[in-house]
Amino acid sequence: MRKLTIVGAASALMLSIGPAAEAGLVTVGLQDGATFVSCADGAACDTNALPGVVTFTATFASVTVALSGTGSGPPAAIPYTLDITYNVTTLATAAAGTDIISVSLQDFAPISGISWTGHVGGTNTNGSIATFQSFADAGNTLFGLTTSTCGPVTSGASPFALTCAGGVQNFLANFSQTEVITVVRPNGGITSATGDALQTPSVPEPGTLALLGAALLSAAGFRRRRKS
Repeated sequence: MRKLTIVGAASALMLSIGPAAEAGLVTVGLQDGATFVSCADGAACDTNALPGVVTFTATFASVTVALSGTGSGPPAAIPYTLDITYNVTTLATAAAGTDIISVSLQDFAPISGISWTGHVGGTNTNGSIATFQSFADAGNTLFGLTTSTCGPVTSGASPFALTCAGGVQNFLANFSQTEVITVVRPNGGITSATGDALQTPSVPEPGTLALLGAALLSAAGFRRRRKS
């Protein structure tokens, strides 16, 4: 039993070092008020031909509000990374409201000791306010918001640039990630909000993990020799 435990620990470390195999489709979601629409990579609504990248535009309330987002993830981005570029445009007839632009991807491979850093920048006009937050979901649910991994960070400035960092997370099974931009806009007047949000992963250094794994395997061999 003791031997199996040591070998299992070393295997888990090598899993953290090894390449991630993401099999899900990048999906962009656009929401104005209670109305939510989404578009997956390669669907008819996706106007970007690149694999791992989705560009999706939708209009709401008789085109008083137009939302668009370009979301990307693996294979277009490095493993465990998500990126979204967003644009919100309203006409003068639009009432005050809240718009949400998000990108999500399922089936990130299990990993231990991972954390994320987020960077978001853009512009706000006519009093709009933008908030960025990212999430991970151990249930591997698309647009799952179970665990906050970065943020929220908020700005009403124009232009603005914000960063955030999250705590260390461990995932024993496939999981999903989601980035969310929330734009709150005032009543009346032409409003626009544009920007880009990127979250990048930080994992334990491979050299450190390899040394620890080698130490565990060496300890296992020493125990076997001692028992003999």
